[in-house]
Amino acid sequence: MRTVAYEIIISLALLFVVGGAVFADLYQYTDENGVMVFTDDVSRLSEAQRANSKTLSEIKSEPADVPQTRAPGTSSEDGVQEISDVLMQETNALIQENKKLNQDYAMIVEENKKLADLRERLRLKKNISRSELDNFNKQVEEMNIKTKEYDSRLKSHQNRTKAYNLKLERVKRAAKTENGD
Repeated sequence: MRTVAYEIIISLALLFVVGGAVFADLYQYTDENGVMVFTDDVSRLSEAQRANSKTLSEIKSEPADVPQTRAPGTSSEDGVQEISDVLMQETNALIQENKKLNQDYAMIVEENKKLADLRERLRLKKNISRSELDNFNKQVEEMNIKTKEYDSRLKSHQNRTKAYNLKLERVKRAAKTENGD
């Protein structure tokens, strides 16, 4: 049972690491009508707006493998939009995966509480039958398996999130280089 509690605590700690792992820059600028505009899609900004925009959040990552060249016959805006679309799809997939992991974690915590209650009831019981003990041990084994599977999925999600953030940084650097920043 201590193994289950230990794995739950480790999972919780890892979940906090993942919780804020998916970021995007938010840009603020004032349009030609004097209206303050916020966007997370840099491709929607004109060159003048980009020069006068303020970045409200930053991404701190290391470079990843993102193609630096455009296909012949495509404009820079087409390439930016294509990259933006791919990154948005990845963002949505990571967000959905994170929601599922959070749900699964809540389920594991709830099941762990039930096992702790059952363990306490069995401890207070004067005569525990062999079948009751076997049933409890089977539930603990199943919980250990679920926790290990969850930990594996969580680690995989963290790796994908890290790779995603690295891609974002690479795209950001490429955009700065292209804009002469």
